[in-house]
Amino acid sequence: MLATHYDIVGVDSVPSTQDVAARYRDGRGRSTLVVAAHQTAGRGRQGRSWEEPARGMFSSFAFVSDWPPQERAVIALCTSVALAEAVERIGGNTRCRVKWPNDVVIDGDKVAGILVESVGDTITVGCGVNLWWPDAPAYAAAVFDEDPGSDVARELATSWVDRLVEILEAGPRSWPREEYIRRSWTLGREVAWQGGEGVGVDIAAHGGLVVDTVTGRIVITAGEVHTRQRR
Repeated sequence: MLATHYDIVGVDSVPSTQDVAARYRDGRGRSTLVVAAHQTAGRGRQGRSWEEPARGMFSSFAFVSDWPPQERAVIALCTSVALAEAVERIGGNTRCRVKWPNDVVIDGDKVAGILVESVGDTITVGCGVNLWWPDAPAYAAAVFDEDPGSDVARELATSWVDRLVEILEAGPRSWPREEYIRRSWTLGREVAWQGGEGVGVDIAAHGGLVVDTVTGRIVITAGEVHTRQRR
């Protein structure tokens, strides 16, 4: 089982919380959460970097998983649920949705990104959240309209990690699929990816996106998927 107790390491600025969290976990042999005020060389899915907001939360949680390797794909989706719940809890009445597989959005604009990396049985889950961003680019949004200060980052980080630990300890067959579906921004919308398009209609038990296309129903398990309003 994943240890409920974990170390918390707070830092001002790091190149990447992912690397620091993994290093601490390997060195100490304990699950470790790293929270940073700034991240100078963050990375996202598909090798993209994370553009830093005016005020952000940069955190990574490294732990050893006893989930079977074939079940671990849903950890990213579990994290998006845990993070969406935490953002709503800390940020007030914000209504967070999840864009498949694991972005957190408000009104379709991205407020948080998640990156899951693994080496052997060690899993490192990174979350970056736009807390406040007065000049955010068109595709992004922030949780707060005014600067919430620096203390909120640690509160938000421990909140999503505590919820994720609960989910992970329940086991892979009990991941919150129904809650993910309830929050989904992708389902019911037109989706496109390299080589195809269709309408997102369901989330498979293993976390794949079920899509209706003109040639039939398929399940997407990886890759870049874009959503748009149905015509």
